[in-house]
Amino acid sequence: FAVEPKIVSTCPVELDELQRALTDVPDLVLPAESVDLSKALTEQLTFTEGDMEPPHWVAIARPASSSDVVTATAQLSEFLVSWPNLPPSAYSQPDPEILPAVKQMSETGDLLPFLAPPLVYRINVWMLGLSPDAADVEQQAQRTLTLEEADAPHKDLLYRQYDVPPSAYPDPVDYDEPTVTRLTWHLPTLPPDKTYRCTIEERFETNTSVHWWTPLLKSG
Repeated sequence: FAVEPKIVSTCPVELDELQRALTDVPDLVLPAESVDLSKALTEQLTFTEGDMEPPHWVAIARPASSSDVVTATAQLSEFLVSWPNLPPSAYSQPDPEILPAVKQMSETGDLLPFLAPPLVYRINVWMLGLSPDAADVEQQAQRTLTLEEADAPHKDLLYRQYDVPPSAYPDPVDYDEPTVTRLTWHLPTLPPDKTYRCTIEERFETNTSVHWWTPLLKSG
């Protein structure tokens, strides 16, 4: 299987289900990009030297409002991150060149059917800078930068990181079940005077001793 997960050309995903997972999010602050139902999924993605550029499939929303004043006040700095949960087979399939040989071996009963390993998610929250309506934005704008500050490249700050526990995936054999679900994670207490973005990293859950995370999705 692929060491780094990326959406394959034979991705067994219904585009209308993916579209619902991307758009049916209440109380949106920042929507995810929609997909074109008339084009193949891999034609809507960008690949650079074989690596997939993370699509803007991460939506940011507010939690459901509470009638309690204290809870409602706390919710002003809380957000919900949601993204489409594609089945593992969307990210890993056998090499098409060896499929005939794999099929022949499977028919003998000596080789089990291919089953993609499950995925594990990690959420990164990046701090971009001051919010446009922050109290000290004007003071920062009026401050004279040093030569070092002016020449320094702008870098986002990794503010928080969450490892999402392994989740259940749709059974790829049962075609009555949806191929895409939506996962949601609660982000508590982000300082309101800053701006942020989120990225989703994934890796295959395997027994190998070396793991690395692949950036797969991001917010706008």
